[in-house]
Amino acid sequence: MLPPNSLFLAGVPATGKSSFGNWLEEQKGYLHLDFDEEDIIQRRGFGEEQHLLWHQHQAEPLLRAMIARRQPIVLTWGFAPHFLPIVRHMLTWGFVPVWFTAARDTARQAFILRGGIDIKYFDQYMAAMMPMEQEIIAVFGGHVLQPLQDDRTRLPFSAIYAQVLPWLM
Repeated sequence: MLPPNSLFLAGVPATGKSSFGNWLEEQKGYLHLDFDEEDIIQRRGFGEEQHLLWHQHQAEPLLRAMIARRQPIVLTWGFAPHFLPIVRHMLTWGFVPVWFTAARDTARQAFILRGGIDIKYFDQYMAAMMPMEQEIIAVFGGHVLQPLQDDRTRLPFSAIYAQVLPWLM
């Protein structure tokens, strides 16, 4: 099993998963593994394990590597819906799952403002995810937060953490 209080953050693009993961690392002593940033995964020494997971569907090397770190893990991943069976398996390791959501138009605007990736990828992700949203929320045990508000403001990280904290107990 993973170290206690390990978190698996996933959800709608541009809702703040990676930023919250960074905050948890800086403020709460977590090891942040951002699965959407392969260069970070490589630098953290998890590149081979990520490759095995994504391309050969071998999850146990990743589990062993995370356990060896002996600190709470926060894994952030805007996973493609076809990875849901792998995510379901990873949640058996002891992660507390948290799904970040936002109104589609609000998240789309945040994605555009963030820049760096063509908006068509947001639209493709949302088109693939929307038919599965209720199944995904069920897999995440109903642990759903909306850190990106409808008025485009973001909850402070301390407020997000206060909402997550009861799920860690």
